[in-house]
Amino acid sequence: MRHQRVIFCLSDGRKIYATHHGEIMKWTESEILAMAKNREKYGNGAFLSDLSRYAVVADDLRRRYPKARIVRVTGFETEDYSTPLRKDINH
Repeated sequence: MRHQRVIFCLSDGRKIYATHHGEIMKWTESEILAMAKNREKYGNGAFLSDLSRYAVVADDLRRRYPKARIVRVTGFETEDYSTPLRKDINH
């Protein structure tokens, strides 16, 4: 099984690797498919503009942080986990 990295594309033009507790996540094909299905069901997720918080449902962030600037996820890319990290992506 080949692991992938997921790169979120944000509405402000930035890209960020999917992380958990500061570590870049390893994704399987089935996990990526599940995320794509969740995007169809719930819409695109969102981050606070400082990237400190993420929510699968953007309105959840708006309720929790009403004055914060929110940046929506507009899509995602994948890359093989074994390739070097890209310098144009936040991590």
